[in-house]
Amino acid sequence: MAPNADATANSPKYYQDDDIVISGISGRFPNCDTFEEFKKKLFDGTDILEKEQNRWPEGICGAVTKIGVLNNLTKFDSTFFNVHPKLAERLDPQIRCMLESTYEAFVDAGVNPTSLRGSNTAVVVATTNNDYADWWSADPTRVNGYEFLGVTRTMFPNRISYSFDLKGPSYALDSGSSGSLVAFEHAYRMLKTGVVDGVVVAGCSLLLNPVLSVMLQKMNGVSPDGKSRPFDVSGQGTARSDAVVIAYLQHAKNAKRVYATAVSARTNTEGFRLEGAIYPSNTQQIELFREALDIAKINPTDVDYIESSACGDQLGDAQELNAVTEVYCKDRTKPLLIGSVKSNMGDSEPASGICGIVKTVLAMERQEIPPTLHYKAPNPRVPALKDGRLLVVNKSLPWKGKYAAVNAVGVGGHNAHALLKANEKQKQPKPQDSIPRLVVGSARTESAINYLLNTVEGMPRDPEFYGLLYGVHSQNIPGHIYRGYSILDEKDARETAVSKSLSLLF
Repeated sequence: MAPNADATANSPKYYQDDDIVISGISGRFPNCDTFEEFKKKLFDGTDILEKEQNRWPEGICGAVTKIGVLNNLTKFDSTFFNVHPKLAERLDPQIRCMLESTYEAFVDAGVNPTSLRGSNTAVVVATTNNDYADWWSADPTRVNGYEFLGVTRTMFPNRISYSFDLKGPSYALDSGSSGSLVAFEHAYRMLKTGVVDGVVVAGCSLLLNPVLSVMLQKMNGVSPDGKSRPFDVSGQGTARSDAVVIAYLQHAKNAKRVYATAVSARTNTEGFRLEGAIYPSNTQQIELFREALDIAKINPTDVDYIESSACGDQLGDAQELNAVTEVYCKDRTKPLLIGSVKSNMGDSEPASGICGIVKTVLAMERQEIPPTLHYKAPNPRVPALKDGRLLVVNKSLPWKGKYAAVNAVGVGGHNAHALLKANEKQKQPKPQDSIPRLVVGSARTESAINYLLNTVEGMPRDPEFYGLLYGVHSQNIPGHIYRGYSILDEKDARETAVSKSLSLLF
């Protein structure tokens, strides 16, 4: 768990008040029931796409049917989010997952979601295709009107703002696979200029229409065997995947928890290219990297790791990596570490940039870079892979680096780049004493509150985590009608009960 941001009077100050920090993360990832399962598979080096999916029958439309699929899309607690049953059925599963994951990201940040009601918090959602809207539009006889509220892209961010009563800017954007990193840059800029006090950054992708995959296949953009092989000579395109991922950004002075500091984020576009509108180029990527570094006032050699946008496209990967080499590898005395989460979970397209952010901050927190899969021999278009200036992390690697970069490239040439600084505050050592400690919690059901308390009781002692938990659950959360506590290290010292306050709705 990332350490708390709170500093005691005598402790050193690790952040400036106006630093932009990532304080909460959550999401739904393919073939994973929980965020914890995703983390385990990521660091274990599991191919998350290895499991067969059952969304598309084999051979349908001639599409490659091996894709990353989200689990449990039909499950949604509509009462908790104050969504009418008629609307809940028509609500795009991406919105359902974003509501749940936004709530989880707030809690992960140590924030009671109720405390944010009326706050100047923005919501920026990156999305591209809207397959659920296409499905409802295909048959006018089943339309009842709620689809307009449930599937339009306008409502992707606005539904989050409505459900949590957030008053800041709320909008969706689309720049292809760079979308959620572009959204991250918008968040960074709004916070840096004081426009807002916090930002929910979301990236969402849900693959329902196999015909869109066929379109990409016709352009040789999809890996025939459903494996993404970034940096490798055998790369034949990307593997497509679902994902819904959230990051919550705040000023450091308001944060209760810090995963990493965003020291710079910038975007640009390649513009005209003689070869065509989607031909990969790297001229503007080179300029973008330099601009981001200049704003952060750090030297390229200070960056130890780059989370790449590479997906297995030979030319596109090469253009990005050669730009990285041009800027980041000059005067470097040791190899620059690189990786790509797309090898582990596929390309979640508009969500892929924020997936790269999540992977990077988890690596910072754990001080270990998870492996990039399917890398055996270097892409011959990238000389730096052959001569050792770039080193693909294809095995879990201990890492205590200070700076990392995350890069994203959209299909139309819209680039995004972010520089992150690891949390320098060390976790407090686990207490060795046997003093009993009180842990409190609340939940929707009795089984849920017992699950929470079981989890806490099974963890190593962590007073910082108990503090975050108290900050979330000491005040009422509407809909949490069960409350409970446990006194750690005391036998049979647990109690749960139904709260007298039966406020069910946000």
